[in-house]
Amino acid sequence: MLLLLISQFASAQPRDAARVVAGEDLAAWRQLLEDRAPGHDALTDVSALTAFVREFPSSPLSELAYRQLVALGHDLPVDLRLGRIAESYRDHEAALRRDLTEAVVAPLSMAPSSDVHTSVEPDAGLAWVVEAGAGLAEGPAVYVGAGWRLGPVGLTARGVMERELHLGAAVKVLPWTGTWQPFAELAYLGPRPNGELVGGVLWQLTDGYMVEVAAGVNRDLDGGSTTPASRLGLVVAF
Repeated sequence: MLLLLISQFASAQPRDAARVVAGEDLAAWRQLLEDRAPGHDALTDVSALTAFVREFPSSPLSELAYRQLVALGHDLPVDLRLGRIAESYRDHEAALRRDLTEAVVAPLSMAPSSDVHTSVEPDAGLAWVVEAGAGLAEGPAVYVGAGWRLGPVGLTARGVMERELHLGAAVKVLPWTGTWQPFAELAYLGPRPNGELVGGVLWQLTDGYMVEVAAGVNRDLDGGSTTPASRLGLVVAF
């Protein structure tokens, strides 16, 4: 019984397994490559490559020889097309195609991120804005306004109701975009001429909705008096 098991085990092994372990396949491959007959290129010698695959079917070098035969477009014998090397070659080709597909597709797969992206480049798009809020200059006031923003510059028409109604315009400079957008603004209000210079920040709540906080000075251009100015409001861009 033991002899029967040993004989079955031995017959299950590739016939060239012992020779491959001994390195005979490597020696044969080197001999094939070192054939320097005039005008002879071993890697285009169909007969030599075919013979190597048949002699060492379990050698990793046989798949290299088989791949070369495929590249040469040679009509392979049936025993090679149906053998172990052909199956290994097809498996590796399939794995290579699968890996290449995954490598191309993977960068296109975008997962949601909790990181807030802030760009140092100004937004070049045109956005219309409306604003409303409360402020303090010569006294408590409420204001509404509308205008547009193009890149880092905004222009707003504004009405301010304090002790009397002031109408005017403001130029705003926003050098950066992102969740927090610092800005500087110069405004002119009438009919009694007032100039206002403030600096502040826009805090983006959601897409298009921002809270505006600003502080600076208000100058009465007729009377010459200067008072602190502050503003808290909501800005909507669309």
